[in-house]
Amino acid sequence: MDRRISLAFYIFFGFVILLFLFNSFYVVPVADDLRDLPRDGHIYSIKEIYADLSHLYMHWGGRYTQGVVNRGITSLFYRSGIKNDEVLVVIHAFFSMLSLVLSFFAFASLLFPKEANSYKKWLYASFFVGIFLLNFSSVGEFTYWYVGAKTYNYGLVLFLLFVFLHEKKESKAWFWVKALILFIGCGVNEIFVMMFLSYLLIENAFSFIENKSFKKENVFLLGFCLIFAAIAFLAPGNFERRHYVTGHSYAFNFQLLFLFKEWGRNMLVTPYGENVFILSAFFALFLRLDNLSLSESFIKKMWMGSLLSSLLVQLLYNISYNAHYNAWTASRYFGAFTFLSLCFFTASFLLLFNRKWVLAWFQKRKWIASVLSIVLLFIMLRDPLLKKAMILSMEGHKYRERYHQIASMLEEEKKKGTPEEKVVIPFNPKEFKGGEGGLMIIPFTPRVWVGYYGYSINLKVETVQ
Repeated sequence: MDRRISLAFYIFFGFVILLFLFNSFYVVPVADDLRDLPRDGHIYSIKEIYADLSHLYMHWGGRYTQGVVNRGITSLFYRSGIKNDEVLVVIHAFFSMLSLVLSFFAFASLLFPKEANSYKKWLYASFFVGIFLLNFSSVGEFTYWYVGAKTYNYGLVLFLLFVFLHEKKESKAWFWVKALILFIGCGVNEIFVMMFLSYLLIENAFSFIENKSFKKENVFLLGFCLIFAAIAFLAPGNFERRHYVTGHSYAFNFQLLFLFKEWGRNMLVTPYGENVFILSAFFALFLRLDNLSLSESFIKKMWMGSLLSSLLVQLLYNISYNAHYNAWTASRYFGAFTFLSLCFFTASFLLLFNRKWVLAWFQKRKWIASVLSIVLLFIMLRDPLLKKAMILSMEGHKYRERYHQIASMLEEEKKKGTPEEKVVIPFNPKEFKGGEGGLMIIPFTPRVWVGYYGYSINLKVETVQ
């Protein structure tokens, strides 16, 4: 490989990781964190975790393991001696990102399982992870937000771990490990139920096509997945939650044209989807030109699985948005679409560049490395990850000071017994140059402070000069 390309890959990956780490320093508890992080450093007992889980399942939604993950991780941090909530959410932002990076490295390695050159393997894996994280940075709920990361990020981590183990391990002991991961993952978030289901459907289809029979392990795992999906989607809390949201119609447009239009918009356009499209093309091209020992079977499964998953996730979003199921989580679907679009376009280009005439055309084009460097530089400079870091470097201290100011004000109002609908948060728009930007750290919106009073959002923001 051209040394300029190797250097560009590593600079790109280092750039993304360093910006993620920098932005993590400015995370503060927000929204649900303020309800779920007890300020006295309380360590939850198993009985309390079960009671919380039962309440969520019966009255809020079918994410049957979310409460365990949420309370359990909080208690682990407290047991380790970290009882300052602001320190805890910063450390968790690092931990969240690290778990995502490691799981993505494992997933990327499935593309070249028999490759003997470990340097090339990790070089390409780092580029693959960098592509994902760069585009993923616009969805702060997955990484920076404490409660949000445990709802969305860990579902993706568990999915990637499941796929890795399923492709690598086949013993009976590992079967039950995979079944456990499947159970936990389906209960974290309904988005990943669709992704697990799609992957196992594709696995069974490929097994039948290749062997003219179904593999028992795949059939049993698919059966388990359907059971876990039923537990998640038929939870009483899902139906009760509909009454909390107003302003949306129960009618749903099942027209395929509308579904594919929305699917295309989310896969390619929102947010910064063109970055994934362009960089996936470079990634696939260099993999083919470098003659790596690629797993053609896994590439085909990745293409089919990401296509089916993204369509099912889009269908889930359309139904949930129109049927009051989970209407206010639209932006969080973009994290799933970021992953699925990366897999879909990478696999698409790998299949395209497998044609001899395509590779022959690119084989001796030395200008490709220069084009890649220019494209990477352009994308990095325009990406919100860098913009957030620049804003935070200049005004991050203001956000934290403002956070403490409003937190003190709300604590005083609570002590006085002031009804939440009469609490007003003053905000001067000239005081800050940046918006929330996906970091979930700017402390003047009602949503950010909802945790002080529960689930409702009656707190008001008053614009002052």
